[in-house]
Amino acid sequence: MAWKRFFRREHWDRERSREIESYLEMETDENIARGVPPEEATYAARRNLGNATKVREEIYRMNSLVFLETLWQDVRFALRMLRKSPGFTVVAVITLALGIGANTAIFSLINAVMLRNLPVYKPDQLVLFSDLPGMGTITSSGVMHRKWDYFSYAQYQYFCDHNQLFQTIGAFERDVNQVTARIESTGNGEPMQQALGTLVSGSFFPLLGINSVLGRLLTPQDDRPGAKPAAVISYAYWKRQFSGKPSALGSVVDLNGTPFTIVGVAPPEFFGVAYVGMPPDFWLPMSMQPQVMQRSSYLADHTVYWLNVVARLKRGVRLKEAEAVVDVQLRQYLMARWGSMIPPSHLKDMQRDIVKLAPGGKGISEMRLRYSEPLHILMLVVALVLLIACANVASMLLARATSRYKEISTRLVVGATRRRLVRQLLAESALLAVAGGALGLLLASWGVRVLVFLVAHQAAAPLNLRPDALVLGFTACVSLLAVMFFGLLPALRASKVDLVSALKAGASGPGKVLPAHLGLSQGLVVFQVALSLPLLIGAGLFLRSLNKIESRETEVLNPTRRRLLLVRIDPRLAGYKPNQLGSLYQQLLTRINALPGVGSSSLAYYSPLSGNSSSSDIGIEGYTPPNGENMDSWEVTAAPDYFKTEGVHLLLGRPFGWQDAASSPAVAVVNEAFAKYFFPNQNPVGRRFSLGTPFQGPGIEIIGVAENVKFNDLRQKVQRMIFLPLLQMKSDLGWLSPYVNDLEIRASGDPLNIAAEVRGAIHEIDRSLPVSDITTLSRQVNESLHQERTVSELSSFFGLLALGLACTGLYGVMSYNVARRTNEIGIRMALGAQRGDVLWLVLRQAMVLIIGGIVVGVPLAVAGARLISSQLYGVKSMDPLTVLLACLVMLTTGLLAGYLPARRAMRVEPMETLRYE
Repeated sequence: MAWKRFFRREHWDRERSREIESYLEMETDENIARGVPPEEATYAARRNLGNATKVREEIYRMNSLVFLETLWQDVRFALRMLRKSPGFTVVAVITLALGIGANTAIFSLINAVMLRNLPVYKPDQLVLFSDLPGMGTITSSGVMHRKWDYFSYAQYQYFCDHNQLFQTIGAFERDVNQVTARIESTGNGEPMQQALGTLVSGSFFPLLGINSVLGRLLTPQDDRPGAKPAAVISYAYWKRQFSGKPSALGSVVDLNGTPFTIVGVAPPEFFGVAYVGMPPDFWLPMSMQPQVMQRSSYLADHTVYWLNVVARLKRGVRLKEAEAVVDVQLRQYLMARWGSMIPPSHLKDMQRDIVKLAPGGKGISEMRLRYSEPLHILMLVVALVLLIACANVASMLLARATSRYKEISTRLVVGATRRRLVRQLLAESALLAVAGGALGLLLASWGVRVLVFLVAHQAAAPLNLRPDALVLGFTACVSLLAVMFFGLLPALRASKVDLVSALKAGASGPGKVLPAHLGLSQGLVVFQVALSLPLLIGAGLFLRSLNKIESRETEVLNPTRRRLLLVRIDPRLAGYKPNQLGSLYQQLLTRINALPGVGSSSLAYYSPLSGNSSSSDIGIEGYTPPNGENMDSWEVTAAPDYFKTEGVHLLLGRPFGWQDAASSPAVAVVNEAFAKYFFPNQNPVGRRFSLGTPFQGPGIEIIGVAENVKFNDLRQKVQRMIFLPLLQMKSDLGWLSPYVNDLEIRASGDPLNIAAEVRGAIHEIDRSLPVSDITTLSRQVNESLHQERTVSELSSFFGLLALGLACTGLYGVMSYNVARRTNEIGIRMALGAQRGDVLWLVLRQAMVLIIGGIVVGVPLAVAGARLISSQLYGVKSMDPLTVLLACLVMLTTGLLAGYLPARRAMRVEPMETLRYE
């Protein structure tokens, strides 16, 4: 009948009303055909519909209860079976936990670095005026071409004044400023300490929509000229310096000689919009820039590009729409700044200027930009490790199913369906996966902190590592996929039993099911070896790449430079004005050179491989560059005796000295790469260039040529470099600063042995001169390889883990095979087979499995090596030596795993076997 057809429908959807109407119409027609009056026919149809619905709901309820009851029975039975085999259960859970934990740890780091949004109000509405490092080029005329990443304060104000599509626009300084801080209290003040502060606009915190833990956050009123200096401190600084006491509110902190009143404490999870190093301790109003930076004001200088801009879109406004408007506003600003005096070349360049708006919900992260590709590679690596772990557990389940052959056969004989049996076996697999996932979460919570320390190179990296719904959902999905991978196939195989053979075999054995099980187990071993080989090859490639990069250290660390001590100082924080620096530098170098164990000393704006850099477009006298030629060169400002201290030899000319002062003609030393590029087969000494293109006289005279030395990146070839006298840094040399960051000292022995004496000598000259760090050039070069070393270590660890799991799987299969063939081996030995023959019999089978896995794994490695080619240096993506060594390692360790069962087979006593037969 119609109600039965309606009842059999298993899903209620949007067509339900149409189906009900169709049912009522058919049922009414059938009732009328039986002679029922039309009014009663419709009523009877509706009554039947109600009865059918009630019956259906009741059956659904009963089926649900039956399903839950049988499911609970399956779980209880699975728990009993796993409890009977504690060794198997522990090994399986640990194996799964390693795979799931590794995946969860890497994904947690990816989530914290790349996926997690900022802890602000509606982060999806935020946009950044570019979230990449500065890619534009600033010429001497102050024009930045192409894509803009940093902006002047005047540009930020122009965007605010002409705002059309944003709710609010804010600005912030991406980098943090090192400041001297002293908490003022009643009576004597606290000692000066080093802290980090960053400048933000008054609209910054209202735009983000966050709430303070204590007090309030900065407002536009705090950023007005003449406003009382206010500061917001970080939660960590509040806990560290004020022990989390409410009395911190209203306290006065002296920052670089200016008193700031603490008005609030930021939330613990908030570290700003940008993370490019250590999180800031203070958020300060942008109007206080001269006092915080100890520099001239950037607020009125439209040629200084130092700000990042963030905005919140109005509802309904699209990103591309806002980007087009901002592009137009940028050109309008540039036109208004130049007026009618704009050169035609600059007008053409302005047509190419763009501002790329990017989603700002995740903020700006140096770690995201730097580690994006390595983290994705590691995610792929641990996914392979999980597959190997699942294959390992699947092999164990197959072996266990064989030992339960009689039980499974009996259950099928007495009437159990194959579907019911598969569900029972899957329940056991699910329990293993749940236990492995829970233990994996614990391992991941520990492992992710180790990963953060390795990746961020500091334990206090401001990353939110707490597992959220995304991480928990990922772990649950991984565990579910693991169940499907390692549980379903063994369950289907175990439930496929030939009952006739089983009844004939009785208690004597499993009949014909074993070879099928064994073949599947062997296939899983080949699968594990095939997946392990790409991981071993990848680890080998990363190690060889690291070795190639480390070999480049000799280009930076000659015997002289290995004895170089680097002392971080900042005269600006001590209140020194530019006209006072010459005297300070002479005192410092004279006092340091007088210390025992010091060969020479000098000063520089930055030291090799420090992570700092400075470059400029240059113009060469008498040289017209072709259209589009890169005229960029790196520059270093340094004091006299710089080349002697650094151990850099001059090939031509002379170094600069104390005579090259501010009143002397501008001079410079260039490196060999600079000389060969711009003056091939010529003597560059005496030639002139200027900072900025085209050349503007009188320019800077080249007085010497230094040998090539890597300064910025061991991976890159030697760049063109200019060395400028520190004493000549003045306004006609553009934006170069007369301040230095590094005091460089060449010691006669171990440089760290004189560190205490150097610190004491600096404090003798001026106790207010901050010494932020003391290190060696050797250590600094070593730290520059941190990323490469971290990736190599992690890939090696996971490669060895995969190798261990694969060998464990091979050992299990070979042990099972030896146990199965014990009778056969005993008979062979009774008939005259030697122990060496038995050893070869077992090892040959192991070798076949390993070679089969290698044959499958090499093409996989070839495909996978292309993914990591961009992370390699000096090594081809499929280096023959690395592939050969990885195959030998796999073959050797695999044969060792097969030798242990083979050795047990050699000890089989023929008489014991025959007596058993």
